[in-house]
Amino acid sequence: MPVFVFWLLYTVLCVWAHSFFPGLDCFAPALIVCLHLRRYRTAFWLGSIWLVINEGTGSLAFGSSIVWYCGLILFFFLIQLFLSSRHIYFVLTLALFAGGWQLFLYSSMVRLQELQVAQETILSGSLMTMLFFPVGWILVQGMTEPRGGRASV
Repeated sequence: MPVFVFWLLYTVLCVWAHSFFPGLDCFAPALIVCLHLRRYRTAFWLGSIWLVINEGTGSLAFGSSIVWYCGLILFFFLIQLFLSSRHIYFVLTLALFAGGWQLFLYSSMVRLQELQVAQETILSGSLMTMLFFPVGWILVQGMTEPRGGRASV
């Protein structure tokens, strides 16, 4: 499958999934997998597109998605100093961080903007993101990791 088609389908499926599961971020695992596979150009362009989508569809003030992705990227590079990115503990640690980071960040942004959002809503979105992260990682990495010396996506 051509690279452009794969990422277009992935993006459409993620936007569709977001409509059924508010608070879930399906883009984060794919962004981190691109970084893991050292596809920095792909990560930059997809991250930019997904950032615009998240900022445009969200109800928080501009910037929360930027902080969300920057925190994930920073944690990814920091944790690589301590764990091998090919180990399951690496992915599980990233998943725990993603859930906790989303809970902290969105709870803080809601309070700063004085919005009335039930804490359970933020908590459920954070838990969904945390649980989806390893699944998303496995799916995206399985579809994008080079096979037989040729990069597929």
